[in-house]
Amino acid sequence: AGRPANRKKNLRSLIDNATKYFTQRGSRHWVFTDGQRDLFQMAAVPIIRHIKVQGRRSPFRPADAAYYVRRRQQLLMRRWSGLQPRIVAKTEGRCGLCARPILEDPVQHQGRSESGVRFHLMIPPSLGGQATLANMFVTHRWCQQQYFRRFGHHHLPDNPTRFLQQGEALVEGRVVPASQSSPAHHSG
Repeated sequence: AGRPANRKKNLRSLIDNATKYFTQRGSRHWVFTDGQRDLFQMAAVPIIRHIKVQGRRSPFRPADAAYYVRRRQQLLMRRWSGLQPRIVAKTEGRCGLCARPILEDPVQHQGRSESGVRFHLMIPPSLGGQATLANMFVTHRWCQQQYFRRFGHHHLPDNPTRFLQQGEALVEGRVVPASQSSPAHHSG
């Protein structure tokens, strides 16, 4: 009589552990999680093919400098997806704060997993800003850090209405739907 009860207890323990550490996220089953973070899934990493260097090109030949700038730009654009390439095209591949080319310096970031490129929201999310093409631009990590040191994380830019999308309005320093910006809404 002890053996079947013991098996039942072990099965209950397995089920408890499975429900504690594994969950379902969309169509993915058996996602390992601690409730706050999921275990990184390698299948989510896109495969990016290497671009071969043309024939006799050399990074040490000044005549080939433009070729390597273009090549680095192509490699960077391949890593981005969704809205990101359009944001870079909007600023013509230049930092929105210092206006220098946005290309990463491979020597400066060697050995770091962190990228030197950031996608900055002009109207921050804390003030109702959305991740839209109109409200975002590309910047260097160090330029963004200097911007935050100078202005803080909750700063509205000059003439912030240029970063709003259709159907949005600015009311008391916050982005709201245009339907909430009527004069009747302000009286009080």
